[in-house]
Amino acid sequence: MSDPISRFVGKIVLIIVAPAILAMILLPESLKLVILPYLGLIIVLLTKIMYDDTLFQCPNCKNIFKPDFIDFVLSPNQTYCKLLKCPFSPQGGLRDK
Repeated sequence: MSDPISRFVGKIVLIIVAPAILAMILLPESLKLVILPYLGLIIVLLTKIMYDDTLFQCPNCKNIFKPDFIDFVLSPNQTYCKLLKCPFSPQGGLRDK
């Protein structure tokens, strides 16, 4: 995890997400309703940041492409890649970052 995006996301998790989760555990029920939308917004913003800074390459045709945001969010994750359908290759398959 040496790329700038991973470091940025790691810092956000340590500074914002971890304390928000801790607050969800420790706060009374009435205040948890205040924290939950805040935590959801942070997760959506982090996903959008990762989407904006990520391109994918098809292992079959080697074309670089950017999927739709919905496809990016709903596609299954692997360790270092996502399963996406290449718009250029009829075979589809695994796409690496």
